[in-house]
Amino acid sequence: MILILCLIIIANSAVIAYLLVNKRKVTAMHAGKVASLQSVIIELLNDQKEQHEKIKLADELKEAIRNSNSKLSRDIVALQFDFFEILKKNNLLE
Repeated sequence: MILILCLIIIANSAVIAYLLVNKRKVTAMHAGKVASLQSVIIELLNDQKEQHEKIKLADELKEAIRNSNSKLSRDIVALQFDFFEILKKNNLLE
């Protein structure tokens, strides 16, 4: 009976030792995977920041083009009025 109990204790000890070693291996593998995922997340965050800056610049450029287009349109209309005034002064309008 004591022999059986000793064998059971030895078997349990062996299983516990195996599980501890396996736990260390799994923990190390998990840490490696987490580290690689963290680096991917950091890279994605940096890419997201770059894209956000590009979108911001594109929006600013659109606004600048819109303002320039509006000013240019007003200047063209003013030049046309000036041209018609000059034509009218010189009696070239018929």
